[in-house]
Amino acid sequence: MYLLMWVAGVPSGMMVVGVYAIHKEICAVRCEVKCGFYTTSHYIAAHVVVQIAALTVLALFVIGIPLFGIADNNADGFVSTWALVAIMLFTFEAWAQIVSLLANPLLGMLQFLQLWFISFLFAGVIVDTDTVVQPIRLFAYVFPLRYTFRSLCHVEFYASTFEGAELCSVCLLY
Repeated sequence: MYLLMWVAGVPSGMMVVGVYAIHKEICAVRCEVKCGFYTTSHYIAAHVVVQIAALTVLALFVIGIPLFGIADNNADGFVSTWALVAIMLFTFEAWAQIVSLLANPLLGMLQFLQLWFISFLFAGVIVDTDTVVQPIRLFAYVFPLRYTFRSLCHVEFYASTFEGAELCSVCLLY
């Protein structure tokens, strides 16, 4: 679980660098749209196509070597793990784009770090969701890392069988 947490959680936090780059790109795009080089819809369409391709390749590098090359994860769940991590990276990229609209890119970077840290903290691995007071518990249900970690664990362990394991007849929980 902790390996999955670090492999999926840390790359999503690296999108903080993208906040500054996206802020500068948006400033340039405003000027270019104003000069009539292209329309906003063309920019958005091109940006989405490039973003989906880039995040899919990034997700491949994020999980390929650490999870399947070194940690020997269940190879049957490779495509599902790849899709889950790509979708999670896409949500954090969307947050980076939203906070990059702030007037000051440094404030946008700090806001993104705050969103990422709250998502990482309340994902249910470091702090149990049931021990958090109710108004703050909402963060655990809103942010995607909680669902990503649970889904990655499900993909990894659902079809796995472990040799030598026996069912405990004294403490059956299910």
